[in-house]
Amino acid sequence: MNMRFSELFAPTSKNNPAKVKDPNLISLIKAGYAIYNSSDDELIFSSLGLMLEKKLEETALTLFSGLGARQISGSVSEDTSFQVAVRVLKLSRQLPMTFLERSSRTISLYGFTDGGEMRELEMVSYRKALSNILEKNGMNPISIQNYQGSKFESLLAVEGDKRVFGGTEGVQCSSCGWKGLENSPSRETFEYSSLEGGPLEEVYTPGATTIPELCRQLDITPEQTMKTMFYAAEGEEGTLFIAVLIRGDRQISLEKLAFHLGGLKIRRAEESELANLIGEVAGFCGPIGLPEEIIVVADKSVEGAMNLTVGANKREYHITGACWGRDIKASSVADLNAFGKDLPCPECGALLEPAYYRVLASFEPVEKVEELYPSLTYVNDERKKQVPYCWKGSFFLEPSIAAIFKEEEHTLPPQLAPFQVHLVPSVDSADPVFTRVEELYEQLIRQGFRVLFDDRDVKMPNRLYDAGALGIPWKILAGPELVEDKMEVWSDERTEELVQSSEMLRMLGE
Repeated sequence: MNMRFSELFAPTSKNNPAKVKDPNLISLIKAGYAIYNSSDDELIFSSLGLMLEKKLEETALTLFSGLGARQISGSVSEDTSFQVAVRVLKLSRQLPMTFLERSSRTISLYGFTDGGEMRELEMVSYRKALSNILEKNGMNPISIQNYQGSKFESLLAVEGDKRVFGGTEGVQCSSCGWKGLENSPSRETFEYSSLEGGPLEEVYTPGATTIPELCRQLDITPEQTMKTMFYAAEGEEGTLFIAVLIRGDRQISLEKLAFHLGGLKIRRAEESELANLIGEVAGFCGPIGLPEEIIVVADKSVEGAMNLTVGANKREYHITGACWGRDIKASSVADLNAFGKDLPCPECGALLEPAYYRVLASFEPVEKVEELYPSLTYVNDERKKQVPYCWKGSFFLEPSIAAIFKEEEHTLPPQLAPFQVHLVPSVDSADPVFTRVEELYEQLIRQGFRVLFDDRDVKMPNRLYDAGALGIPWKILAGPELVEDKMEVWSDERTEELVQSSEMLRMLGE
């Protein structure tokens, strides 16, 4: 596409937009690609922003189509891909089947596969391909896994800070470089003492309702303690009560717990419920002697641990010498650890620091398909009906566009920039030389370049400012020197060196 600047809606500005702190967003808005609507906390794309969005969308559609996704569009149904799959999926040889939808500023993928292993392979394939494309365009995404809303998702994100518009708060380790969110999975392993467990001993710990106070009184470390926390969930036969066991220096992730328990909606047990179960012992709860109706789930940080100090289920008392398997038992063990500031890193144990991320894409399995779409079946090679395994992918265009406008960089990736060349006259339209600049514009178009021609009658400093702000890969400053077939050409920084048209074409073709 070629265009004159006077035909383009690109409200550039030298002033920072009010109420916007995100440096990427500031660059995006000052460059005229968007306007920030503070009333609705909304980013409104200009015609220039829409052009950039279209380039990014086309890049993604080409990528996904090349992997086998087929684009569809519905106007009413919120589950278009599933409605299509119900009608067209008949045989196993049609799988994998992936549909692609566009809604608002999100490109959504819905995949259907024959088995869980194939589903994982498909998700990884699309996620890796998208990550590679984003990296080639300078966004450098990182992969983060997370439990959210009783589901497991894989994210592609870029790092930011607390100023990120619509950012996601997480954690990072400055020691080893690990990055994650509060509910990211942990690969941490634990080593325990080989010493035999000692006898259980009840000890008086007045007011020791916190781990720091307990450690102070008994002169022990948090690693030698275990917390017992109580939760509740509504089941088919009434309220279920769950006791969660975790090492004293850890926090419990309700998202991971809900996922582990099959998607139950978890809440903290109320004090009155706890009192009915084990008495008035808040702050001194422990795992020994719990009623049978309580489901006990342990974090992997306590599996195999010996000689722990635990609550005695008796006010002002704890028990020392508690050992896994002998005194501490659980119906299941899982990764239930939540990450946060000043909690241990799962890779190296150093204390974590706050971090912020701009999420660009997410991929997740879709569970319970047979309940939601009982008609969604296919016939396998043995002529038996099967329910396909499903997954969903989402590519978020708005944060991805914001990620392109890095605070420290001023040139857009060539594959995504709305134009290849920004032609800036150094004379106004009344000058006879302006006609030569227009001829150069036509020449560039004939050579196959996408050109933005700044034909506005504005002051020269404003033209140069806009040329830098818009981030178009190549800029040409042309004026009286065109009589001698010379012009200034630059990409990132101005050189103020004049080149002839042959050299200019060589530079643009690099």
